[in-house]
Amino acid sequence: MVKNVLYKLKGLIAVYIIMGLVSQLMNVLSIVYFQRIIDILSEIKNKANITDYISIPLLLYAITTIACCILNYADNYPSTKIENRIYYNFKLLAIDKVSKINFLDYVNYGTGKIIQIVENGSEAGKNILFGFFIEIFYSLVPGLLFSLIVLGTYSIRIMFVIGIGYVVIFIVSNLMLKKLYNIKEKVLIETEWTSNKYVRALMETMIFRVNRKYKQEKADIGKAYDEIIKSETKVVMIHEFFFAFFYLLVIFVKIIIIIMGIWKLNISLGKIVALVMLVDNIYSPISEFNIMYLKYNLDKVAYNRYVNFLSLRDDTNLFNGIELMDKPFKIKAVNFSAGYGRKDAVHNLSYEMEAGKKYAIVGKSGAGKSTFVKTLLGIIKGTKGNLFINESDISTINLDRYYQYISYVSQDAPIFDGTILENITMNKEYAQEEIWRVLDMVLLKGKIEGLDKRLDTNIGEKGIKLSGGEKQKLAIARVLLQDASVIILDEATASMDYLSEEKVLQNLFSEKKDSLILLITHRLKAIEFVDKIFLLENGEIREEGSFAQLIKNQSNFYELWNKHAEQQMK
Repeated sequence: MVKNVLYKLKGLIAVYIIMGLVSQLMNVLSIVYFQRIIDILSEIKNKANITDYISIPLLLYAITTIACCILNYADNYPSTKIENRIYYNFKLLAIDKVSKINFLDYVNYGTGKIIQIVENGSEAGKNILFGFFIEIFYSLVPGLLFSLIVLGTYSIRIMFVIGIGYVVIFIVSNLMLKKLYNIKEKVLIETEWTSNKYVRALMETMIFRVNRKYKQEKADIGKAYDEIIKSETKVVMIHEFFFAFFYLLVIFVKIIIIIMGIWKLNISLGKIVALVMLVDNIYSPISEFNIMYLKYNLDKVAYNRYVNFLSLRDDTNLFNGIELMDKPFKIKAVNFSAGYGRKDAVHNLSYEMEAGKKYAIVGKSGAGKSTFVKTLLGIIKGTKGNLFINESDISTINLDRYYQYISYVSQDAPIFDGTILENITMNKEYAQEEIWRVLDMVLLKGKIEGLDKRLDTNIGEKGIKLSGGEKQKLAIARVLLQDASVIILDEATASMDYLSEEKVLQNLFSEKKDSLILLITHRLKAIEFVDKIFLLENGEIREEGSFAQLIKNQSNFYELWNKHAEQQMK
């Protein structure tokens, strides 16, 4: 994963590191030439001849300092590109993971938690790769190496003093690291939990508003934020203590160098100035490394959680297995069971469905209707028995290729923020006449013709500018345009009025008469015209047959139908 991210940027990273190497060399050389200028000014008594002595060091000083300025500006280009490319590559890796993750693992994590893990992990990954490893080779190693070489030519004893200072910094930083690590892990866990609550509060507007839940939700999130703020403040204060301690130590080292230079070593004024400047050059990389190392270890907490997410199980059949080519489709289940984790939600299902016929699944809430659909889509895996798609067990087929033959519409119509045209065509090319024809079939043509921008009207996030029924009609219009062999409507007409529902379904049945159509619904009026009905109870098929047969049997479906009829009369 990391290798792939860095490999794509290898050329840019190489240029950036070379620029850093040259920049640090120019910086150290500028100090050397500055030292020579001071020594010349302090030693020459005849000022009339000063130009002969100072011109070359002054020119070299000017060249090296100007080169530093130019390089410091120029390196913003590769650094910005590298930093942002790493960050967005990590985010793209997360999208790739979600596209193939095992459905049960995805459900166990939850959307809000995943969003926060990806955001924190991408930022941490960027900091680790760019802010730690690349920066070490860009500035820290070259700066420290060149400064020590020059310092060694001045005084070995002063190098010893600087070494003692570094040992002190190393001990202090490691003591802080243990404290910061525990606080940071607590912050991440609290942030992920809060993000999940926060996303839920933003998404479930109607439910929370009607049930007056926002007040309590806001209070819970507020308390969590208070804890996060306290922990973050502790992190900052401990972090800043290191900076204060470091700068205090550097001041003492500089004073010691000045004292040793004047009274002990008898070195020139220029060398004393150079030594003081080199202390910053040496201690800055050392302090930066310790700070970066602290941050690296803290970022590892978030990054490891991100890596754990990327390491979750993939749906192995999503892109592997038998590629179904035959049409029309035939589906057959033989004593098939499936569910979530250790518990089966559907049991011993045996049924057959084929192209050119219409089917319906009915049952009370919790009967297993949604799980039934998810097994057909290969999202929920079987635990016993077999589910065959055109004679191939669903556990052996390539699901991605299988999905190209399926149109699926849920109760929460899959409508996105865009124009009506974009939502219908999904950026595929269709003739205008065909688009208006399917809009007429779902009873939306008149409404859209009356809009100022017609097909180019933006419907807002999740189609907020449309009613629930209109969103479902738009989703079914998309199905009518597609060439699907299997059409699954999971409560896809639940928000329509009964007359609209009947008309839209009749048009769909007529238009897609060669497809296998499956309705999942609690509105039994919609299923009178299907070829076969499956009644689910406690995850099992209790009855099956045509509408007329099930009514004639006067069993479970008959009771369900009568209750439904009574509710409609009320």
